[in-house]
Amino acid sequence: YLFEVKDCSEPTPICIFGIATTVMPQSGSINISAINFESGSSYDNCSDYSELHFSFSQDINNTILTIECANVPDDGLYPLTLYVTDDAGNFDFCSTYVNIQDPFNVCGNLPTSGMVSTVTTDGCDLEGVEYDINGNLIQNGSFSISNLDAGDVVTPSIPDNNYLNGVTTYDLVLIDFHILNIQQLDEPWKLIAADVNENGAITTLDKVLLRALILYNITSLPNGKSWVVNPSTYTHDGIMTEFSFLGIKLGDVNSTVFVPNCLQGSTVDSRTLGSLNIFAKNQTFKKGETITINTFAENYEKIIGGQFTLDFDASALEFQSIEGNESIDLENENFGLSMVDEGLILCSWNTSTSQNLDSNDAFYNITFTAKKDGKLSDFLTINSKKLNNEIYIKNENDFEFWNVELNLKNEQVKDVLSISPNPFSEKTTFNFSLEKEGKVELEFFDTNGRLIFSQQKNMQIGENQIEIQKSNLPNNGIYFYKIKTDNNVNSGKIISQ
Repeated sequence: YLFEVKDCSEPTPICIFGIATTVMPQSGSINISAINFESGSSYDNCSDYSELHFSFSQDINNTILTIECANVPDDGLYPLTLYVTDDAGNFDFCSTYVNIQDPFNVCGNLPTSGMVSTVTTDGCDLEGVEYDINGNLIQNGSFSISNLDAGDVVTPSIPDNNYLNGVTTYDLVLIDFHILNIQQLDEPWKLIAADVNENGAITTLDKVLLRALILYNITSLPNGKSWVVNPSTYTHDGIMTEFSFLGIKLGDVNSTVFVPNCLQGSTVDSRTLGSLNIFAKNQTFKKGETITINTFAENYEKIIGGQFTLDFDASALEFQSIEGNESIDLENENFGLSMVDEGLILCSWNTSTSQNLDSNDAFYNITFTAKKDGKLSDFLTINSKKLNNEIYIKNENDFEFWNVELNLKNEQVKDVLSISPNPFSEKTTFNFSLEKEGKVELEFFDTNGRLIFSQQKNMQIGENQIEIQKSNLPNNGIYFYKIKTDNNVNSGKIISQ
């Protein structure tokens, strides 16, 4: 008998699944080899691995495949069929794909995307940005366009009209320091933000405009926008697939603008460390009387400026006038009176050099006419209703931010003349001047409200002192003090360091 042994079994192909090739060259085509998509594990019942043939079709000579831009799908994933053929001509195939990478957009298939972000929200796009692309308006925070061609022009704009977002008197301090060459604005975006009238120069006029905006004397800036975008336009080069714009808030030279839905840092590393205590006599009055309130600052030292809202009950008090202390550059133009009918007076001031104010010198004086009987403490306070309540203390290398507290007292205004030094490291002294003899109790609490130290003394008429040692407040940090006399209670903050 004559037998013929014949191999009729197909080999078993095993592909490598999903290979990313080199980038698409400038020629717009790339050659790939079939062997590069075989795992090295394909096998056959008769033929050794070395005798197997790998190709892109049943033709075992079809081992090289040329892929051109026209054949690349939008997602870059090009499907492949790998054939494995044994010596007897039996074949089978497996499927895989190749990821054609085109970072330089040679094929023009990749979408072009862009966004506007701030220096503290890098990677998080601003909401409501409008993009003019060749005259077509896209209203979105960011954009992605698959058919952007070389020469196409993208012009973003931010229609947000919240002019005071991120803008405070502290920005005026920094702009003033730049103009006077005390401390230069050290980033290009800061220079753009400081030029609020966009005339290409940072001048006193920018300060005047920004102050008027902070005090609500004006409601917009000259060019009718609160943001600028840098660069102002982008002309597509046909290659870039991703680009970003920098949104710069006019007037906000320390980038504290709040951007919704974005985790953001801040270029400001200061924190609230203390309080400026403003004292005034807690007067009682009758309807029709004229009330003049003289205020004094307890610890006005090394202050460079600040802002706050003076909030009064307009149904009880009718505003007449206000006068600041010109020795600390607190003048009439530093008060915003556009909302006095609503019971709000805004204050914003700053100086070029740190100022100290003696507690015997008035901080500001304000006059009302009483519309009803009452007591001043029921109708007058300082808060952050329109302007954040903050004071700026200039140290050697940086700034501290303090609060402003209004204390309306039933005794003479100058019960507490000063606390010096504050902050303190070894000891500090509370200086008093009382109208009558009596017991004074001084208490200190930590930030959790726990009583840490207390002391009582009988004090004479006139000036007195209570000295506090570091050992009384051993831990570094903020303490709250409370001073009780027979007829009055004063409170504030002190820092042990």
